Amino acid sequence: MLMHTLAGDGEDTPVTPPVTPPVAHLSHRIESTALVLTLLYAAAAGPHLVTQSATVLWFAATATLAAVLIALSAIDARTFRLPDRLTLPLLAAGLALAALDGSAMLVWHTASAMLGAALLWAVNALYRRLRGTDGLGFGDVKLFAGAGAWAGAEGLASVLLVACGAALALVAIWRLRDPNLAGSTALPFGPFLAFGLWIVWLYGPLT
Repeated sequence: MLMHTLAGDGEDTPVTPPVTPPVAHLSHRIESTALVLTLLYAAAAGPHLVTQSATVLWFAATATLAAVLIALSAIDARTFRLPDRLTLPLLAAGLALAALDGSAMLVWHTASAMLGAALLWAVNALYRRLRGTDGLGFGDVKLFAGAGAWAGAEGLASVLLVACGAALALVAIWRLRDPNLAGSTALPFGPFLAFGLWIVWLYGPLT
């Protein structure tokens, strides 16, 4: 959903998302964004998939995860929305996959999903208290819960670290191109969370 690009610049101007374009134009823009993201996800996965010897189930789960994350990222990048019709099935699929490894794993990943949701909700609550406006949306909370369902609690910190690192890198490049970039500029955080989950799913938590 939304976050401020430069939270430390002292500005308290509320984030105002861009006006949504007509449906046909928006659909084309989402499809174009999804194509770019597909290439990015494939490039990130390439080194791992070349050497990976895994089950058909793992490859099916990985392909499903990539498709949902790419769709969520493309939609959020263009509309500042993470629809429940994608975030909730993603969460359910992660728990279903964990259940295949037994009840103990299901309990752990369920607890991890709850932890992910609680952590991002707390981050936004703190941000709202300090800045007077939301920096994240409930879509981000649900997506991070999905990250817990897929990667477990042990992967949550790495997902967030990759997401924040990618977001900061983009903002740095953006600011080089536009020195007048303001702290109130809206930037969707969902694509970065999704990419963080993709990296952690493929390569495991950062060590």
